[in-house]
Amino acid sequence: MAICNHNEKENFAPDEILENLPDCQGGAGRHKCAICAYNQGIQDRKNDLVFSEEELQTCPNGRAAPEKMLKNLPKNQGSIARHKCCNTAYLVGYGLLLKFEKENKENKEETEILNELGDKAEDLTVNETKKYVSHRKLERASGVSKKVKSVQGYVCKVCDFSFQDAYGILGKEYIEAHHLKPLYALKEDEEAFFDLSRDFAVLCANCHRMIHRMDDVSDVNALRELVKSKKI
Repeated sequence: MAICNHNEKENFAPDEILENLPDCQGGAGRHKCAICAYNQGIQDRKNDLVFSEEELQTCPNGRAAPEKMLKNLPKNQGSIARHKCCNTAYLVGYGLLLKFEKENKENKEETEILNELGDKAEDLTVNETKKYVSHRKLERASGVSKKVKSVQGYVCKVCDFSFQDAYGILGKEYIEAHHLKPLYALKEDEEAFFDLSRDFAVLCANCHRMIHRMDDVSDVNALRELVKSKKI
């Protein structure tokens, strides 16, 4: 764990994240502290801060972060954070880029998935629960998710919400991929083949969570009609 003590405050960042950050020698984040940038991203996410495109500066790595934040970062010419990209560190902290976390990742993911089930868990057998976890892991798999998004785009199929329209560059190319074919409904050892355009739907975070509370997790149209009826 890397630690800095800038501004009389102890900030930290996992070594694994810092090691995987690209180097950067340009922009307002040049020679600044990537550890502080990472922690500022975490703090801004907690405070739900959103920035306009005019407030962002793009670094040579193509990552956009708040320019004012970058300019106010303290310098850091030592440690593992030396010459690391502060724009990327900020976005990782904010949660808009992959966090390079491996420790307990599998257990954390399964716990999060099981928490989504809520009361529905009582109605599922052990095998159905295992298949549900597999189902959600497939949804979360970045390779599958990216392919689905490239085919279906980045507008929610239920409520037509666009993260980029709402959040500008911070929401660019952000959406979640939902698997319409529930694996827990398959018979033991039954094979399933998935079509990126028909077996998945891109959904915003709210609609994705809501569809998993429905009896039929594949009925996008029913959820869409429900949302439309509430808008009248």
